[in-house]
Amino acid sequence: MKLKTPLLLFILMIAGSGAFSQDTLFYRNGSSQVVKVMEVGTDEVKYRDWKSPYAPQFSVPKDDIKRIAFLDGNQLRFEEDMLSVAPNYEAAKKTHAIKVNFLSPLFNHLCFGYEGLVKKGMSTEFKLGIIGVGNDNVEEQYSNTSGAYFKAGVKFINAPNYVVKGMKRTHPLRGGYIKPELIYSVFEKTVMTSSGSWNAPQQFETGTFHNYAFNIVFGKQWIMGDIVTLDFGFGIGYGGQSTTVDYKDLDGELYFEEQAYSHVFTGPNFPLVLNSALTIGVLF
Repeated sequence: MKLKTPLLLFILMIAGSGAFSQDTLFYRNGSSQVVKVMEVGTDEVKYRDWKSPYAPQFSVPKDDIKRIAFLDGNQLRFEEDMLSVAPNYEAAKKTHAIKVNFLSPLFNHLCFGYEGLVKKGMSTEFKLGIIGVGNDNVEEQYSNTSGAYFKAGVKFINAPNYVVKGMKRTHPLRGGYIKPELIYSVFEKTVMTSSGSWNAPQQFETGTFHNYAFNIVFGKQWIMGDIVTLDFGFGIGYGGQSTTVDYKDLDGELYFEEQAYSHVFTGPNFPLVLNSALTIGVLF
């Protein structure tokens, strides 16, 4: 009996010393970690593995920690620094966005978009436009335009020109980018034609226009309030157009439509494509 009593006391002391070393870090991303806190500094918290007093010492930025719960029941809370430029990890998990072209209704179409992160520095973006929705801003005989367009592209998001140790992106979809893009649009429209004489009476013909383009967009995207995207880009590329309108002007040039809604087409003789867009979206 005398031998068992000291042995039992020794076991209780070992168990008690192990339990005494348990503190808990609660992170702002919702996770927690059981540790032995060694030091709470100005910018970081130092800790060891609670199971071993000889474990190596680690540190974590205080901005990442919401509170510390000590074994004795006391808690230390850290207020979030509103001026901190540390990334919001919860917002960074939202790597998809639904968008709308803010100004498209002014040009007789409505454009919706989707963007999703593929990997760091790369995302894919798709846009669908409905032609004939919004302000036509033309004479009545031209107001029956209808159709759709589709865009698909890959964004290569620019990395900073310089990198410092500890530097992190505030959001993976934020920043300047270059986006190669494929465009296809089709619409039906009534256009004015004539017999080729300067004094010929006005004639109207309804035709179908097919447009194809390869575009390179240069733009920048901002993230506001960790939830809203604001994206502005300007594109330039090559394109082509086919139409069922059988009409030539006085110079013998085939008729083409400059406004393809998804872009502006300068004509078959100089097949340049131009476009720009201001989109607003929501992250999820």
